[in-house]
Amino acid sequence: MRQRDDVAFAELLNRIRVKQKTDALSNDDKALLHQAVTDPARCPNDVLHIFSTNKEVDRHNAATVSVLHSNVINIDAEDYRRDPKTGVMKKQRHPLKGQKDNLLDMLQAAEGPEVTVDEQLLAFRGRCPFKQYMPSKPAKYGIKSWVACDAKSSYAWKMQVYTGKQMDGVPERNQGMRVVLDVTEGLKDRNLPSKMLTTKTRRVLSSQFAFTPTTTLVSYLAKKNKNVLLMSTRHTDAEISDRNDGKPTIVLDYNLNKGGVENLDKVITAYSCKRKTPAGPSSSSATSLTSPPTTPL
Repeated sequence: MRQRDDVAFAELLNRIRVKQKTDALSNDDKALLHQAVTDPARCPNDVLHIFSTNKEVDRHNAATVSVLHSNVINIDAEDYRRDPKTGVMKKQRHPLKGQKDNLLDMLQAAEGPEVTVDEQLLAFRGRCPFKQYMPSKPAKYGIKSWVACDAKSSYAWKMQVYTGKQMDGVPERNQGMRVVLDVTEGLKDRNLPSKMLTTKTRRVLSSQFAFTPTTTLVSYLAKKNKNVLLMSTRHTDAEISDRNDGKPTIVLDYNLNKGGVENLDKVITAYSCKRKTPAGPSSSSATSLTSPPTTPL
């Protein structure tokens, strides 16, 4: 960071932080600031950009999303008002005119190639019939849900709440596969080839692949009798790394992008809009609103 390596610049930033609007900058401070001025066209997209107005921020975000992604999705806001006669919430034909600090009338998002699907525990200790106890989680008590989010930005775009066991009390079979197929799109062909499941005749650290027009399946024997099965809609070939363990590229990419939901938990904990409430669904709704909506997916 420049503030760490440049003491004079760090002191300048501190003076700007504490100064009043009526205080004038010295000529030395102005000269140092002019040295930091750079042509916007030469600035990388992944560095921090600071603008003086919200309109400039919106234009920059829209331009960045359009440059990085081709499949941009526009999400229009929907405003509702309660009917004074019936008490029913009705959708308005046009978005209501709000204040400057209100949410935008339209959000832009773009689907990225790396998507993480994992379970999440929303901290909650009130009364709820499907409240879960998970000792491995920091909160331990809360509402369990499965989340599909972007692996890099942790943008949550689909969630499924676990409401407990089935009505007949019989445990659900193949729940993991069912959840992944529910919260993602494009994954088909549930039946696995029998050769992908056999491990007795295979050597350790070996890989086997199977392909469909839209997916790639890999079976990696990490240890004896430990078969790792992964399906990808992004990879199209049987690429294996040059590492000593011979891991396929699909496995390496999975390990690189599997922390999206965990990072989402960290983000919504630091910047939460949840409030104390006796009802469980309100906690879940607040968490959905807390998910970062301005980062492209």
